[in-house]
Amino acid sequence: MADSVNVLLSFVNTELGGWPILQGPMWDDATFNFSQLLLKLAEYSSDVIYIAGTEIDEMNSSVQAIRIGQSDLGLLDRSYYVNESDVTKAYRQFIQNFALALATDRSMINNDVNDIFNFEKTIATFDFVRHLRRLYLLANVSLVDTDVVIASELDYLRNVSLIVDQQSPRVLQNYMVWRFMMSRAWIIPRRFRTIKQQFDQVFLGTTVEQVRAMKCARYVNYNMGFAVSKLYIDKYFDKDARIESIVMIDNIRNQFIDIINQSTWMNSISKSRAIDKARAINAKVGYPAYLDDNNNTKLEKNYAEYNFNSSFARNVLLMLKLNAKKNLQVLRQLLDREEWIGYTPTIVNAFYNPSFNDISFPAGILQTPFFYKDAPKYLNYGAIGTIIGHEITHGFDNFGGLYDKDGNKILWWDNETLSAFNQRKTCIIDQYNNYTVTQIDLPVNGEQTQGENIADNGGLKAAFAQKSSSINNHPFSLPKTNQSLDNKKPEIDQHNRRYSSIHVQRISRTSSNNSTTNLLPSYSNQSRYSRFDLQSMNSSSNNQEMSFWHPISSEQTNQLPSYVEKTTAMPCHMKRRSQSLNHEKNRFHTSARVQWISRLSSYRKKIIMPLRNPYKISPTPVREESFSPSSKVTRFSLE
Repeated sequence: MADSVNVLLSFVNTELGGWPILQGPMWDDATFNFSQLLLKLAEYSSDVIYIAGTEIDEMNSSVQAIRIGQSDLGLLDRSYYVNESDVTKAYRQFIQNFALALATDRSMINNDVNDIFNFEKTIATFDFVRHLRRLYLLANVSLVDTDVVIASELDYLRNVSLIVDQQSPRVLQNYMVWRFMMSRAWIIPRRFRTIKQQFDQVFLGTTVEQVRAMKCARYVNYNMGFAVSKLYIDKYFDKDARIESIVMIDNIRNQFIDIINQSTWMNSISKSRAIDKARAINAKVGYPAYLDDNNNTKLEKNYAEYNFNSSFARNVLLMLKLNAKKNLQVLRQLLDREEWIGYTPTIVNAFYNPSFNDISFPAGILQTPFFYKDAPKYLNYGAIGTIIGHEITHGFDNFGGLYDKDGNKILWWDNETLSAFNQRKTCIIDQYNNYTVTQIDLPVNGEQTQGENIADNGGLKAAFAQKSSSINNHPFSLPKTNQSLDNKKPEIDQHNRRYSSIHVQRISRTSSNNSTTNLLPSYSNQSRYSRFDLQSMNSSSNNQEMSFWHPISSEQTNQLPSYVEKTTAMPCHMKRRSQSLNHEKNRFHTSARVQWISRLSSYRKKIIMPLRNPYKISPTPVREESFSPSSKVTRFSLE
């Protein structure tokens, strides 16, 4: 780490044209070249002011397209720039202290800090076609006039060029280099990281820096995850877990299809399309097939350009450059739907990808406490089973439901079913708006967390339905014995329900403070809490198909964690049934993510999706509020 500062400053001076805030009046604005600076930053995965790259075309998921739009802001959300607050003061102080720790000439730092902040506050077109052509040439990809470009945040793109034109070279150079350095603060010595930690304490509420071993392990896993995964799979992973999980996925998928078939709010057209989509969901389980092969040719090819040296900072710069190059190169590559994109097998998480219509369960999550090889089935259905159901349900929530079975963003719901869905979705929003986490005295934002809440409820219902079906269709036996217990079915039924419920609660308490946890459990000290009641869910929700609301008795309500305020909450169908119900006797389970989401909403007051790269601040994806075939983007060619 000792050489990191020198390496970064050398890079800034030779590749980026210097950082005026450190050089005072000695910086020469005649050397400033906005287009070249923007291009060089993009070459090193640092999107400032604009963002451009390759992604799957949401209207035609069989091809890749170019995407341009607004890059993230230093404070992520525009609302922080409207009025002066503790956060904006801390941000200014962060810039100033960081510069003071590096500068030899401090004469202009105060003015430069104010200019950086005011410019970022102002930015909300620049010859983008030329920029895109030059950018993709860095990866030896030549753009043609027929290439499709998807543009988002059009108002921003229209206005920002006018703002840039009005700024001095010094302001632009200071701001753009600052954003690069801000994202690299984690790799330099402790005295600089302490400066960032002071800002994070105000901005994020974090009181201590993340454990260094965890941060470094995550960095290696992010950049060389499949090499790490190969070692983990060969030495630790029980491959029987993969086989059993595939069976569970098929079983829960079938139960989900049964739920669709039994629903009364979907008409036959939408029901048929929904079933087709559920059947078409592809499952990626454990790890990609090539990691099973003793021939490491593909694995070695993936890392052929990774020529490391003894300097950590230089290696970080190399990884930034290679990652940007890979993203640009895929524009001309055939799309492989079996490829694992954005995550690796050692991640402790699960995913639904709407563009591929697939669900993924990496090897990292197919272990205790999510999966037990020799445990009774009810434990696994109460654990990994609920997660499987959760990811399947994501294909039909307020965001995943925008995509058809092939991953294309097409409205496949008919108007009647769409209206019924939105009515039920509103009930979910209203329900979760009534939950408050007393530790931070902030309510859950039901609007912004609706997708996760729908998936939690629907996934739990599908997993429990499958376990109930298994109980009804197979003889009972105690674990590790062959003793038949058919004559004790009622008692065992109650036993299974009770312990399925307990295990769901246990799983909900097992999570780290970041959804992309790696395989270092000793550092997983943050928790999610929830209170589920499977039996009441099974009995009540069947009266309101696909409703996802499950009453809990007042006695059970007392078992809610103390920090979850027992706020009155009643689902819409019960309100319609009787407006005079005593709310104190009708409590409803909290989401498995209630603490996680509420904590995040205290930071940003909006849901923050897990970052694929925890070392580069990324813009928060905005989930659309209702089904609509019209995308909030503009499509054009380079002609």
